[in-house]
Amino acid sequence: MEENLLFSPDSLYFLIDISHKNKKLKNFTFSNISQIDIILNASEPEKFLPVKEELTVIKLFDNFDISGLLVKIIDKEKIGESIFRLFVSPLSYVKITKVIDYNRYAKVKVVKANFKEISDIKKKDAYLSLLKKYFKEYSLYKNIDDDTGFLISSENDILKIIDSLLFYVDIDDEELKMILTETDLEKRTEKVIKHFLYEIEKVKIENEIFESVIKKDLEKSRKHLLMEQMKIIRSQLGEKDDKEDEILKIKTKILNSDLKEHAKEKALEELEKLKDLTVYSPEYSLIKNYIEWILSLPWEKTTPDNFDIKLAKKILNGNHYGLDKVKERILEFLSVLKLSGNQKGCILCFVGPPGVGKTSLGHSIAQAMGRKFVRVSVGGIKDESEIKGHRRTYVGSMPGRIIQMMKRAKVVNPVFMLDEVDKMGGDFKGDPSNALLEIFDPDINDSFSDHYLEIDYDLSKVLFICTANVIHTIPAPLRDRMEIVEISGYLENEKVEIGKRFLIPKIMKKSGLKANQIYFKNDGILKIIRNYSPEPGIRGLEKNIQTIIGKRAKEIALGQKIKDFKIGEKEVLKYLGPELYLERTKNKKVFPGVVNGLAWTPLGGKVLTIETLLLKGSGNIQITSQVGDVMKESAKTAISFLRKNYKFFGIDDEFYKKYDIHIHIPEGSIPKDGPSAGITITMSILSSLREKPISPDFAMTGEITLTGMILPVGGLLEKIVAAQIDGIKNIIIPDKNKNYFSMIPQYVKKNLNFFFVGDIYETSKILFR
Repeated sequence: MEENLLFSPDSLYFLIDISHKNKKLKNFTFSNISQIDIILNASEPEKFLPVKEELTVIKLFDNFDISGLLVKIIDKEKIGESIFRLFVSPLSYVKITKVIDYNRYAKVKVVKANFKEISDIKKKDAYLSLLKKYFKEYSLYKNIDDDTGFLISSENDILKIIDSLLFYVDIDDEELKMILTETDLEKRTEKVIKHFLYEIEKVKIENEIFESVIKKDLEKSRKHLLMEQMKIIRSQLGEKDDKEDEILKIKTKILNSDLKEHAKEKALEELEKLKDLTVYSPEYSLIKNYIEWILSLPWEKTTPDNFDIKLAKKILNGNHYGLDKVKERILEFLSVLKLSGNQKGCILCFVGPPGVGKTSLGHSIAQAMGRKFVRVSVGGIKDESEIKGHRRTYVGSMPGRIIQMMKRAKVVNPVFMLDEVDKMGGDFKGDPSNALLEIFDPDINDSFSDHYLEIDYDLSKVLFICTANVIHTIPAPLRDRMEIVEISGYLENEKVEIGKRFLIPKIMKKSGLKANQIYFKNDGILKIIRNYSPEPGIRGLEKNIQTIIGKRAKEIALGQKIKDFKIGEKEVLKYLGPELYLERTKNKKVFPGVVNGLAWTPLGGKVLTIETLLLKGSGNIQITSQVGDVMKESAKTAISFLRKNYKFFGIDDEFYKKYDIHIHIPEGSIPKDGPSAGITITMSILSSLREKPISPDFAMTGEITLTGMILPVGGLLEKIVAAQIDGIKNIIIPDKNKNYFSMIPQYVKKNLNFFFVGDIYETSKILFR
């Protein structure tokens, strides 16, 4: 039938509407439709079906440019009660323009679907090539027969190829509908190509997964088969299974161990799981490792405590020179333990600069008590799991550092030192200081829960000792559970004795030198202390002594002649080179505006020089050398106070207008801040205004107010030690620090003159008398 007759305006066609029925849409494309099944109601006669050779419209979609297909009925067959099968031949995609309802059936007018062709021949050929290429690749994965592939490869009508391809690909009806209703052939082709690419990639991944799973299953089956065969062979040879032997040994260990009842139950429970696993299973090794951890921990074993206070005093004095106040506090602590028999809540924290013997004091306490000593550094830890362990669900999980150290101690009552508690951090993984709160709490540390163990562990018999360089960075709740014992730096005479009694003999023993090959004179050790390692601790001193002994050992090994085996000042210069630190008061010129202040740092006390220079100008104030806001405010306070009291101090009443004031603190690369420099800044400005120098033998510390009052400051002990080391003879401190001053050991204050002042007026009388 000619096309103009098919689609004449007067042509009416029988309608079969399947647009709302649950049909597989891919069976009704132009290239794939061949038959359609119709179910009539019992009351509907067969005459309501199209007859043979009748043209019929099969409606597939609503409200699109394509409504369905115009087909010719080739034959009709009854296949069941009220079920008919129509065999059809497709003629064209059509769009329904009008529906005429005849009550029991309907007829429609249609127009041929208008497809937008691909005008560019080269592009059309490229699309055809891609469609055939991707179908060929897809057919390899889906095992599509060669005849189908041949038919598609020989077809050159894009519309027919697309309809044929869609029959074989996995696609849902909604996506297929979007393709079939697209009348732009270029867009229609692109949608099909994109879907084919997706399907090809999906099939590749499915095949990879399938192969991987099959391979794993085959490997497991093979291992299991081999294991079963080995069991049969061993059984026939009269041998026992290694796995059964291993489980039996572990069970015996558990039953004969000193585990707590709840721990024993947990271990046996985990052991039961092993019986159902092969030794090659990853879970087998994880469970076995967990049980071994439980068995390796001490649960009941202790070392007997020795509370001989005289022996403890002897050990402390033998291991440490000086630190009398600290040793006294330790002896008091041990005495309380002896009398009470209860160490709950006793957490000592040694606070002081590096190298003053905090860690070695922990060793001495353990030695005096006859306990094992373990130490762990918690500085820099940011993850709570480092303390409490990782849960067993994680790969490579293990207990935290507390449990690890308890395993190493092998007893439940060691002396446990936690170093650098002031340097812990916290992030999204948790705050480790919170874990320490649980450990230090005497009411709950008998049931400490490690994330890995997941059973309670008793830490109540452990004697915890902490160390820190500073107090203010320790979280307040943690600090509240500790007894702080401050350790100041060593004085020069103490360092000399420590060098002679401890450091030199220890280093000589390690190096193999004898007493007749090297000997350190007092002035040589003092030279090292003053000019190479003036810090509060003794690590620098130890390193320098080690350097000198190493150089002397090299000379002896090379057979060089040694004129004098004694080490004095000249020999120190020879071996250590130019002086690194010069004594501040040595050969120092005196200038107006230059004043010594005392500062506190995390490494101990320090003497800082503050310089003031007056320049003709208009009253600008300049403060240099990385000075913080608090110190800048102290300078402004000092200037305001001097402006108000210019008559008392005999200075120009308009100095703040005539001069620019430049305040500088040497060692500019080091940040500086704090209120305790207030008195020093005030006296530096006053000295410059009066053009009268202040003796370099004086140093001072104190916060000032606008009324000239001097307020108390912290870190007094460290500041006095720094003054001793630096050769300062006279120290000015706030009158309100007298109470704390009385608690400072006498040997720290030895050979120093102290001046207690309540205000700037008293200070100026002392310095300008």
